[in-house]
Amino acid sequence: MRTSSRRRPPPAGLSIFARRWHNRPETAWGFQMGDDVEMPNEAVERHEQAHGHAGHGHAERDPHVARMTLLIIMLATAAAIAGKVSTEAELGYLTHHIAQSDIYSEYQGKSDRETVSAGLAKLASLLPNASDPAAQQAIAEFRATAAHMASDEHAGNGKAQLAAKAAKEAVLRDAAAVRLEGFEYVVSVLAIAIGIGSASLLAGGRLPRMVLGGVSAAAGVAAAAYGVLVFFGLN
Repeated sequence: MRTSSRRRPPPAGLSIFARRWHNRPETAWGFQMGDDVEMPNEAVERHEQAHGHAGHGHAERDPHVARMTLLIIMLATAAAIAGKVSTEAELGYLTHHIAQSDIYSEYQGKSDRETVSAGLAKLASLLPNASDPAAQQAIAEFRATAAHMASDEHAGNGKAQLAAKAAKEAVLRDAAAVRLEGFEYVVSVLAIAIGIGSASLLAGGRLPRMVLGGVSAAAGVAAAAYGVLVFFGLN
């Protein structure tokens, strides 16, 4: 049931203050409308204006921030790749170093056996019965053992063959060491470039930001170029 919007007359016997309150202007919400009350339409307009200004501010982004963000992402990616290659180089260095040490240990054992066998053959040849068939057979076996220790083309584990293998492992070890050292430099320079690029985002003024951004980009390019040279062994 709808109620009438017409105000009823004040009851008789009310005081002057009660009559003023009864005759106050009303709104649809039941309170008095004044200057300090914000209508819903005004609130909506104020909200739309605030969001409109915020969207306008987002549209006007600093291109330097976007460029430096992209540069920092690229530098971080390059640093991750260089770190991975550096880890592989370190693993290669340790592998070849251990292999060379094992080969030299075996080489030392062959050398000792060669020395002992050659000494026994010489000692046996000085004995009074050195001309006996048994003594001659023993001398021949000692000399054959010494020659076998010195070189064994068939098995590939004589002193000569082991020395060649050790030299090859040494070359691979040294190459891995050069690569490891080079990529450690690359990772360090890229980290510095990332730091400088991050500082350019916080710098005040256009000139300092441009200088820091240029230095960061130049350091990143130099590190990447040196990393390519190190990877292909051209450094």
